[in-house]
Amino acid sequence: MSTDTIVFLGPSLNQAEAKLILPHALYLAPVQCGDVLKVLRLKPKLIAIIDGFFENTAAVWHKEILYALEQGVRVYGAASMGALRASELHSFGMLGVGEIYQDFLTGKITDDDEVCVLHRPAASNYEPITDAMVNIRATIKQALNDNVIDAATATFILNISKTQNYKERSLKTALEIAKQQGFSEQITENFKTWLAKVGIINQKYQDAKRLLQDLTALNISKPVASTKPRVNHSLYLRTLQLDIMCRPFAEENVALPLAERVALHARLLGKEYILNRHLAYLLAAKQAIVTQNKNLTAAAVNKECYVQYMSIWLDLDKNEIADPRIQFILSLVADLWACLDLYIEHLDIKITSEALQIFVDKFRREHQLSTADSTYAWMKEQQLDGPQFEKMLISFCHLDFFVLKNNFDQLGTFINSERWWFLDALKLTGTFERAAQLVNNKEKCNEAMSLLKQQSKTPFDEYLYELDFAT
Repeated sequence: MSTDTIVFLGPSLNQAEAKLILPHALYLAPVQCGDVLKVLRLKPKLIAIIDGFFENTAAVWHKEILYALEQGVRVYGAASMGALRASELHSFGMLGVGEIYQDFLTGKITDDDEVCVLHRPAASNYEPITDAMVNIRATIKQALNDNVIDAATATFILNISKTQNYKERSLKTALEIAKQQGFSEQITENFKTWLAKVGIINQKYQDAKRLLQDLTALNISKPVASTKPRVNHSLYLRTLQLDIMCRPFAEENVALPLAERVALHARLLGKEYILNRHLAYLLAAKQAIVTQNKNLTAAAVNKECYVQYMSIWLDLDKNEIADPRIQFILSLVADLWACLDLYIEHLDIKITSEALQIFVDKFRREHQLSTADSTYAWMKEQQLDGPQFEKMLISFCHLDFFVLKNNFDQLGTFINSERWWFLDALKLTGTFERAAQLVNNKEKCNEAMSLLKQQSKTPFDEYLYELDFAT
């Protein structure tokens, strides 16, 4: 399976039918925030966005699409989220296809909800449950052309449909509401009869299909002719990109390259996976430090305290800490974290008392330390005195603010957010080999999932979310 062409597809068109039209593309779930940056790891020549998630997760950013265009990747959109983004970014080089795209581009429609539908999950091929407003508009237009309804009726039904929330939107329901509001029963019944014969006009389906058909005739090996946009690599873009480069894909797909499949199977290793993700961040930070100070070493620093810090940060219990694999990764994390603190100390940069207090308050809330007595009791349990507790919280601030939130520019340099640091971490720790044994082995995967359920200290769905499973 080639990764030259990547298609984000969901409820607009069944994937099985899509593969008959464009068989050599890699088909992925509807796009969401970070996905375009993620697939750039696969070195695609073309990205086609049809469907996208929103509301329960952040929608795909315009900036990441612009970044892909800057890298010389063709980006197309149609039918749904793709049509919307293409209309917004057409002047920067994103290409749109279909009636819905044209309607967004010309301002005939402007609302995001025009393409929104409630749909079933991936296991049911994202089958739509409600009617998209753009499909209702196409159906009303056809009914007008067939002289089934007049302009006044069309406007009335469209207005009713538009007032419905996308999660409940239905043309049949709109007709029932029209009838209840005293609209001509004969007209509505004639319309229902026509609708039963013709069916709703699925404009999203037609546009999605047209896009794939157009792509079959496209020579993607030909250099991109259009001018590439110049993108401001803002803090927000770099932070999102670093986060993406410190994690795997969220959903299994047998068409993904082997390294990607191994990486996502690492999630089944629980806390070992989470530790590798933190190690990935710290590897990125260490490389940035080395570009500024090649001679910096944390050899004289007590690493045991950093092992304790990460154990507290990730809520590792004694059994997890006793695992030799966990111990090895903790030692690597400790060395890099100590180097980070030493570099910040070397620059004489200090966390302000206000910022530290905010973090202390947040830490106490998360650990349910609502009173001074409960805080002191927790410190005693962790064998921390006052200065040690403060030092730990300062180190937590360093990790959170400078690394996880990617504010390394305030330390005089930038983290390389284009390298897949998570893969480096997996290979450095030997986790890659362990995760590779799970690929294509259903029995071992089931065993690992059962073990995760035993290890979960929170509701299992929450634990899976913490492990980056798509839930």
